[in-house]
Amino acid sequence: MNTHTSIPASRLLGWLLLGTAATLASCQKQEEVVAPQMQESTSKAENIGAAAGALAYWPLDGSAADASGSSSGTVVGATFEAGISGQALRFDGNDYVNVPAGRAYSPDGSISVWVKTTQTTAGRLVFNTQISPNEGTTDAMFLGLTDGKPQLFFGGAPSFDPRPFSLVGNRRVNDGQWHHVAATWALNPVEGFRATRLYVDGALVVNDDDGTGPDADGSTLADPLAGSFDFSRPIRLGASPTSAAFFVGSLDDVSIYNRALTAAEVTALAARPATPAPVEYIVDNQDAGFGTTGTWTTSTGLPGFAGRNYLHDGDALASPGKAATWASPITTPARAGTYAVYLRWTSAADRPDAAPVEVNYQGGLAQLTVNQRQRGGQWVLLGTWPFAPGSGDYVRLSATDAGFTIADAVRWVKQ
Repeated sequence: MNTHTSIPASRLLGWLLLGTAATLASCQKQEEVVAPQMQESTSKAENIGAAAGALAYWPLDGSAADASGSSSGTVVGATFEAGISGQALRFDGNDYVNVPAGRAYSPDGSISVWVKTTQTTAGRLVFNTQISPNEGTTDAMFLGLTDGKPQLFFGGAPSFDPRPFSLVGNRRVNDGQWHHVAATWALNPVEGFRATRLYVDGALVVNDDDGTGPDADGSTLADPLAGSFDFSRPIRLGASPTSAAFFVGSLDDVSIYNRALTAAEVTALAARPATPAPVEYIVDNQDAGFGTTGTWTTSTGLPGFAGRNYLHDGDALASPGKAATWASPITTPARAGTYAVYLRWTSAADRPDAAPVEVNYQGGLAQLTVNQRQRGGQWVLLGTWPFAPGSGDYVRLSATDAGFTIADAVRWVKQ
């Protein structure tokens, strides 16, 4: 039945599968295709980074290099994977990162780290190694996990008061999702600790600001006069060097400081990066860069199209002399790259089920066909190809298959 008077208005691009080269040759474009004016989205997620004045900052984007100085580490066994920002380091229970000594000592400090784990206890996120082998294992300073909660622990050694200090947060972070954990402290030799706090996802979960005991639920405090992290000594990420307290999970964007960060700084560090918007370009049937051969009819008969309308070829039979062409929007060297190409249309029973499409890309020509009786109102993937300026690239839809052929819009998404 001829339904061209009520052709679907959906202008979403569908996957066009190509017909034969001979049929496409009969659909040569008779007008110049000019550079398109397209919708564009180019926002990118920025690296989470570190607060000002970081003593060391390990983004863990493919290495254990220190982005703020010379405190680069050596990865032992751990592997890289997608992180909260860029890449992260995955620890499987016998992995770690060694960072050599060399930074200045300060009694005050902070640690900031992104954590993803299901581990319950024993995992050491950041650990200070002992001053020398003969000082034993009591010289333990670490940010770790206990009962799935973050724990800040300062243990004694001959160079420090041997009584431990421990804060345990009241929020678990072992749900397999990314969480930001931060610890801050200040140490006065006479009065003990000040501004000793634990944060989870930017929120203060426990603190001992005055050295007399915790000011929030869920912590333990053994002694306010214990030692402090000494970041001048070697550091290990993901394990203790003197026990089996290996971390199982992923770490990202680890940074340390020789001062106690403010609450505002911790909040800023805990801000999750926005999901990067795709770099994409859409060429619609009303944009410069779109052209037709033969006579096409404007319609809004069915919903789901892109822009304000879509076109159909006006004939339930094949129309060998009609074609629609979308010029590539990859018109500058900065845009060159590999793109996924999508087509959109509106579907009905009187559409072609094998409408020929060709995609001219950098260095090649792909020939496809698409079934416009199905998948209307959505972006349908045609394939992924390289595009560059000056290549004369395009997407062309031919009306050589029986049915009302729909020409709406094409979308290029950078990979």
